Amino acid sequence: MGSDVHFDITGTAFAISEDGVCVTNYHVLKDIIRPNENDVEDSAYFIMTVDKKIYFIDDLLAYSQNNDIAVFKVNTQGDRLSPIPLGKPAPVGAPVFCISHPASIFIISAKA
Repeated sequence: MGSDVHFDITGTAFAISEDGVCVTNYHVLKDIIRPNENDVEDSAYFIMTVDKKIYFIDDLLAYSQNNDIAVFKVNTQGDRLSPIPLGKPAPVGAPVFCISHPASIFIISAKA
């Protein structure tokens, strides 16, 4: 037997600070926010960077089910994450785009 580890990807998250603060959707973390008492499946929640480094969730900082958002912190073990750049607030009514896929299909965009 090999030492392969298999897991199901449940969603995406984005680092918003170098020290491990990340944001995702509430529905991605709903099972740790409001655990189902009948669920007997083992699970571990973590993020994996594009270079396949894994960091486990340390703390849930804030969440809103109504707004489908959750903010959490991962243990970076001293590493620095590359946060997404946060810009100026968008004006009311401005278009907003989100890239995601419910079947765990990765969508990568790169400039030519």
